[in-house]
Amino acid sequence: MRPRVLLVVVAAVACGGDASRAPARPSIGNVPGPEPVASAPGSCVDPIAGTWRARVYRAEVGKLDEVTLTLARVGMTELRGQILVETWDAAGRDEEPPACPDGAPAVGRVVQMASGWFRDRELDVVGRDPKRVAAPCDVPTEAGYNPDHFTGELDEDGRTLVTTNDDGGLDVGRPHVFTRIACQGT
Repeated sequence: MRPRVLLVVVAAVACGGDASRAPARPSIGNVPGPEPVASAPGSCVDPIAGTWRARVYRAEVGKLDEVTLTLARVGMTELRGQILVETWDAAGRDEEPPACPDGAPAVGRVVQMASGWFRDRELDVVGRDPKRVAAPCDVPTEAGYNPDHFTGELDEDGRTLVTTNDDGGLDVGRPHVFTRIACQGT
């Protein structure tokens, strides 16, 4: 994927564009918070199939999202799975969910079916039909939810998916760095 990014930057400059305006690719180094911890490289048979998790703090709305991607192969490059987004009010990236009056965590949950592809370490996964399955403290909400769309690549170490989410709403180009939490079938 890196050669194509370089080609886009070179083409932009050659056509009179400004290379400094090219979108930044997310990396471990430019995502706030601690680096994720993951299993040893090569410990999973398939480099992409399994469960991946990212935490993303959205300061503009005071929310912390924990996004879990569960992916399975359906052929050489095709993927199917699920995206679970759990969200709660937070003042920072490492906070745990606040409690409801009954003591339960005040967490909203949205589930989406996912499909996409993975080849040459590049990933493209699109959510569809998001369903709100839980509201914080069971307080109904009319808020909509745009399907997530993650694109990026598996990092050199094979433990981290470095992606951006473009949902057409609040998350346009928002970095999401996923760490594998389970191999497929575990």
